[in-house]
Amino acid sequence: MIPKSLREAYHWEPGQELVAIAVGDGILLKPKKSLQKQPWLK
Repeated sequence: MIPKSLREAYHWEPGQELVAIAVGDGILLKPKKSLQKQPWLK
């Protein structure tokens, strides 16, 4: 669960899928990109 204050700061929607990437002694959270949002797909 991601706190609302962090979701708002990074413009993440409730229920949005994120990717967790191990970095050093922590993790990096990035939004999972949907294939439908890729500009080359129409």
